[in-house]
Amino acid sequence: MKGYLLDHLKSYYKFVPMSVYRWRHDLFRERLEKMSVRFQPIICFNMDEPFISGYEALASDPETDSTPHDLLTAAEKWGDHFKIHLDSYFFKTAIESYNKIIRSTPGKRRAEEIQELSINVYPETLIRSAYFRAVKAVVDKKLLPKDKLQLELSEKSPLPTKFIPGDGIITKDMISFRDVLYKYVNQLGISFALDDFGVGYSSVSRLATLTPNYIKIDREILLADTAYDTLQFIVNYAHNIVSRRILRQVKVVVEGFDEEKDIKISLSDMLSLGIDYIQSFIIGYPTEQLIRLNPEQHSLLISLRKK
Repeated sequence: MKGYLLDHLKSYYKFVPMSVYRWRHDLFRERLEKMSVRFQPIICFNMDEPFISGYEALASDPETDSTPHDLLTAAEKWGDHFKIHLDSYFFKTAIESYNKIIRSTPGKRRAEEIQELSINVYPETLIRSAYFRAVKAVVDKKLLPKDKLQLELSEKSPLPTKFIPGDGIITKDMISFRDVLYKYVNQLGISFALDDFGVGYSSVSRLATLTPNYIKIDREILLADTAYDTLQFIVNYAHNIVSRRILRQVKVVVEGFDEEKDIKISLSDMLSLGIDYIQSFIIGYPTEQLIRLNPEQHSLLISLRKK
C-alpha cells in the first residue's frame, strides 16, 4: 500500500524529494527480494519428434504464482536505478535457480545436456556499468555454459540513443547500441534475442541493426488476418538478411500460440514457413521445475502439426 501511494505521488507531481525516492526504493528492494522465477519451455518442431529446446525465465510472485506487475510498473515509473536493480536481481536469481535444478536432474547435468536459458532485460539497463558488473559476476561463477545463455530485449521499449563516454559501459569508440551488445558478446559470451517482435518499437531497421540470434514474434501478429503474409516476410528477412550477417541461422520463435479460434494461422502453416519454435501455455504454465513432455503433451503437439 505504501508503494502504491508513493507511485501515485510520483505520477501526479512528476518530481519528489530524494527522501521519498529512497523510501520507495527501499520498499521496492524489499519486495523484489521475495520474488522467484519460473521457467517456460520453448518447443522445437523441426525434427520428427517435438522436444524442449530451451526455457525462458519469467519473474514470479511466489504468493500469487503470477507476474509481479507492480514491480515492473514501479521500475518503469521510477527510472533507471530501479530497472537496473530489478534486472540484476532476476538475472542472478534465474541462473542460480536454473543451476540448482540442473544439478539435481539426471540427464541435464553435463554441459552438452544443458538447454538454453533466456532472461529478460530492459535495453536501457544494458548500457549501465552496474548491470554489466552484475552479469559478469554471475557469469564468472560458471553456473551455466556461456553459449547456453541469452538476454532478451523487449521490443516494447525504445533503444537508448544517447551514448556518452564514461557513462556506464560506454566508451568513446561506441557509436551505437549494437556496440554495447557486442561488448556483452565479446567479453562475456552472451547472445541476444529480440522479444515481442511485431509490437511497440519493433521494425525491420531495428532487426537489421541488432542482428539477434533469436527473434520472438508477439502473439498479436497471430490474431491478424495478415498473419501468414507477415510471418512469411519476417522469416524471409531473418533468414536471408540477418542470418547472412551473423553467419548462422536466426531462430524464429512464435509466442502465445494456442488452439483458440482467434488465431489466424495453423502450426503446420508456420512450419511450412520455416518457423520451428513456439513458446506458449499450450502444454502448461511456467513452473519452478524444468518440465519434460509427458505422453499427453507429446500427442497434443503431434496432432497440432497435422492441422
